[in-house]
Amino acid sequence: MHTLSLEQEPANYLLSTVSVWATFTLIGLTFTVFGSTIPFLFSDFQITLAQAGLLVTFMATGRMVSVVGSGVLADSFGRKPLLILGASLLTLGLMGIGTITIFPLALLFAAFAGVGHGMVDTSGSAVISDLNNDNLSKALNMTHMFFGVGCLLGPLLAGTVLSLGYHWRIIYYIKAAIGLSIICFISFQTFPAKTVNHQSLQRFSGLLSIGLLALGIVIFIYSGVGHSLNTWISSYMRDIAHVPVFLATGTLAIYNLGITLGRLVTSFASKKLDDTILILIMSILSLASISLALFSTSGAVIILCLGFTGFFFGGLFPTVIAIAGRLYPERRGTITGLLVMAASLGSMTIPASTGFLAHSWGLTVSLRLSIILIFVLVLTALVLQNQVQANTKA
Repeated sequence: MHTLSLEQEPANYLLSTVSVWATFTLIGLTFTVFGSTIPFLFSDFQITLAQAGLLVTFMATGRMVSVVGSGVLADSFGRKPLLILGASLLTLGLMGIGTITIFPLALLFAAFAGVGHGMVDTSGSAVISDLNNDNLSKALNMTHMFFGVGCLLGPLLAGTVLSLGYHWRIIYYIKAAIGLSIICFISFQTFPAKTVNHQSLQRFSGLLSIGLLALGIVIFIYSGVGHSLNTWISSYMRDIAHVPVFLATGTLAIYNLGITLGRLVTSFASKKLDDTILILIMSILSLASISLALFSTSGAVIILCLGFTGFFFGGLFPTVIAIAGRLYPERRGTITGLLVMAASLGSMTIPASTGFLAHSWGLTVSLRLSIILIFVLVLTALVLQNQVQANTKA
């Protein structure tokens, strides 16, 4: 197996890792921007609830379009160019939406941000996989924890800016300025050449088809429901739970704090438990917590249970990527791209469907339908775990 020379250079290893952590923080800052500012988007762009969901759909579509190609390009030409381009498109999307006043153009800039999301997600995960062959699940959970950091900081930043009386567009400008700083930092870093791993895949032959399909379903549901919560939960807390605006945006921060802490805990738990068992445990517990949150009438209980939902959701995405990385060690960029495409499909369809259904049935009913999807997630995790057990016995 070829080993990266960079792995023997601690300074370069650290700076490469920090560069990826920074770009994942930028994804989180962008990911939560609509949920925090959606009431102002309604008034400034003169749009409906269903139309607002199109911003999420266009961002997810851009992400889906970019991920497979980004994986192939990252495997073929290196990770750094894709990481810089992705961060640039995220920044452009934030600046564009924060500047223009025409809704179709806002959709275009949302798509640009989505393309950048896909590029960063794919190339960044590939960098971390290259640098951490021996502790892949832990390293990816730590990396994706910084996505949670961005998701936590984004609503807090938005709540602070809005509570101080500043215009909502300032939120987009501040996040774009952070993006520019990250791009400058990445530009001066040295990144590893891609790892070539010749480990035989024959021992995974019984898992490849059904197992990878199960991984795709897990990531599809997690990403779709998570993105739906990030988009609509502030409106739900304000209009249905009747909490103050700062608490409504704070709920989003609590949910994303849960994601961040969940990924931190999962990074250590992955050393003790099999990854598929972790996915099953997290799926079952997230089903319980989201059910309690969406059927409670107490604002405090909703906030607490959504925080636990984020905590149990947290480790799903990076753990799925880690399993897939071990299945296809020689094509990590490509296989990560395929799974991120599944995540993008979830992000593209589920939040928008929630918005359209809310237009007819109300936001309470449309969000509660997410519980059915999480139940499917539990069943899929059982299938995945059984496939691994069968493969091990074989």
